[in-house]
Amino acid sequence: MAVTPKSYTSYLAPRDITADSRRLVDRLSDEMGSGRRSDVGRSVASDFSVVSRLAHELDTFDARKAGLAQAKTWASAAQGALSTGQDALSRLAQALPATFTPTGLSDLDVISLSGRNGLEDMINALNITIDGRAVFGNGALDAPLADIATLLSDIEAIAAASPDLASYEAGLDGYFAVGGGFETNVLALTKTTAASFPDGEGNKIEFPLSADDREVRGALRQAAFFAALPSAGFSAQEILTSQRGAEIVAETQGAISGLIELQASVGSIEERVETKITRLSDARLDVETELARLTRVDEYETASHLQNEFSRLESLYAITARRTRLNLTSFLR
Repeated sequence: MAVTPKSYTSYLAPRDITADSRRLVDRLSDEMGSGRRSDVGRSVASDFSVVSRLAHELDTFDARKAGLAQAKTWASAAQGALSTGQDALSRLAQALPATFTPTGLSDLDVISLSGRNGLEDMINALNITIDGRAVFGNGALDAPLADIATLLSDIEAIAAASPDLASYEAGLDGYFAVGGGFETNVLALTKTTAASFPDGEGNKIEFPLSADDREVRGALRQAAFFAALPSAGFSAQEILTSQRGAEIVAETQGAISGLIELQASVGSIEERVETKITRLSDARLDVETELARLTRVDEYETASHLQNEFSRLESLYAITARRTRLNLTSFLR
């Protein structure tokens, strides 16, 4: 007996004639929301050379700004270290007038302790590093100064061997002079050229600043003078004469002025860096504006296209419903 094959009814869904319009509505909606064309190629008529050039300029600006930011950080750290030295000497200077009187002898230990603390603060500040590079060591990987123990040991030996105040001061001056004990025992500069950073214009921003500077030595010497007084081999009464006391106060103020001069020098470099950063930011903004102009949409034109597509989409839905006898409920499923 012959077998009659089953008949199958195949169902082919109607072609979605709204797909293109829905995709266009999505794209136009994105462009309205972002203000930028989704297809950059259409914006530049497939000429991507302009976009590539502007993008390269933005990358270059970022690289140049990174170098300037490093220089700015370096200058800020140097200013902070110099301020620490100023503060340490200022505390000494404020206490000196009351100490250098016949009744101030009992405060000598306090002044000595203040000198030791000031030395420690200054050495710690001068050994500051940025990304492992010593700010006052010309960017070397090693700290420019030995710890305070070495310095204290040296100056206390000088004080103990001094028969009078004049000998003590001469010994300290020789110790902190070029080629003296400070240079051979405490100073540990391993890099002699100044730290420098690219300025993004083919030049370098240099920081001629180190723990070997005359102003730095002067500040350390002044704090050391008071730190080692308890070890002196002469009577501290010698420094309580009004004339010498006044001169020591003036010398301490002079050491502070030296650090202020260094700060002013660093400040002039900071100002140049800030000017370059500002100029660079302005130039970058111009490039960003030009790039945005190439890719931005005309909001009025885009809104008009979007409204037209919505109207077209409504018409297509109506046609689809009429052809397939669908109702609103069908669309909502």
